[in-house]
Amino acid sequence: MSTINSSEPPTKKSKVVKPSDYVKPSSSSNISSDFIKTLEKHRKSTAGSISEFKFNKKRAKVLSEAQEFPEWGEGVIYWMFRDERVHDECFTAGIDAHNIVPCWIASDKQEYGARTIRNKINSKLPEFLTEFPPVIKHPYSGKLKAEETIDWEAAEESLQVDKTVGPVAQIKSGYRAALATLESFVNKRISLYETARNDPTKKLPIFFFRKDKREYLYSRSELEEALTHDDLWNSAQIQLTKHAKMHGFLRMYWAKKILEWTKTPEEALSTAIYLNDKYSMDGRDPSGFVGCMWSICGIHDQGWAERAVFGKIRYMNYAGCKRKFDVAAFIARYGGKVHKYTKK
Repeated sequence: MSTINSSEPPTKKSKVVKPSDYVKPSSSSNISSDFIKTLEKHRKSTAGSISEFKFNKKRAKVLSEAQEFPEWGEGVIYWMFRDERVHDECFTAGIDAHNIVPCWIASDKQEYGARTIRNKINSKLPEFLTEFPPVIKHPYSGKLKAEETIDWEAAEESLQVDKTVGPVAQIKSGYRAALATLESFVNKRISLYETARNDPTKKLPIFFFRKDKREYLYSRSELEEALTHDDLWNSAQIQLTKHAKMHGFLRMYWAKKILEWTKTPEEALSTAIYLNDKYSMDGRDPSGFVGCMWSICGIHDQGWAERAVFGKIRYMNYAGCKRKFDVAAFIARYGGKVHKYTKK
């Protein structure tokens, strides 16, 4: 989101960007020098700097009553998550930071299947799938200065967040770590993507429900602690809590079983979103939210043959997973166990 304070124009001239202003990535991650040099050269050929990059203004959507973006206005950039509202006192524009093609450009309605939206997105890729310009150091320093040394440990301690969820040791952050992952994918794994993308052992409109009696019912805490009778589901939940991610195919199975094992669809959706938001790297993110909605509510999916509990929502089961991938290997990797079910 961008908010503009248009009190008065600045008087100083724009600073000329020098080659030394380009941000240099750290040297902590394992990545070949040729790969990073190729990327840097390609990005610099796109534009002299990010300030010279030809930005597609369709990526921005005006959210405020004020429609004009003053050239001399001072901008404030901040993140906005779902359930947060935009104040309308000044010019405010939204940027879709999650999608290559902005969602308001891709489609003007709720799509009910991948096949109905795929062509809409693909037809717009030539316009929006653009190169990244080089990153530069900001030419101006901020007006606000810290008068005293900041106690970052105290600042972190003051955060009112769930501290039971620790950092994920297996995932390295930073520019070079991301490029190392990209290089590994391009050189080693992309050839397997088409045939193995739905195999979690490889690294790589809302429909109505039927209020049938559930064979199994679990509380939120039992689900969170992976204490179900299903060792595959438990392994997927362990992957989520330990690695902050879950394979896409298994997240469908995971969420659909929550629907099957809770009293109501509302409880199922609430529980799935709670667990995803708490543990997943894409928590509080559209992809995670819609993933739960697709699995439990049938959003962006078609209706299927009606069955107990699921109604017309797409069904998934353990046997189907065994036909897709090596279930035993996945369970062995994450250690999910079969827990005896106590009828409630």
